[in-house]
Amino acid sequence: MMPQISAKRSAFPHFAGEQASAEGVAGKLPRKFSVVSLFSGCGGLDLGFKGGFEFLNKTYDPLPFDIIWANDIDSSACNTYRKNIGNEIHFG
Repeated sequence: MMPQISAKRSAFPHFAGEQASAEGVAGKLPRKFSVVSLFSGCGGLDLGFKGGFEFLNKTYDPLPFDIIWANDIDSSACNTYRKNIGNEIHFG
């Protein structure tokens, strides 16, 4: 018989055993975490780090991550990133 695997895993293991929600976790963290994003493309992963958006009628709470620097070698991707995420992206 195969062992049972729990579907409930915390995205923040240092809060194991607690209900992990963006609001609950953000309220317990001492500060924001700084993120450096390499090969950022148009910023989809960075948007996931930041949170605070709506997609397919679901609202995602803001998360305690601050994108402090990002880069990509595609100028079109950088322009899209600037329009949708922020000016912290650098071309090259």
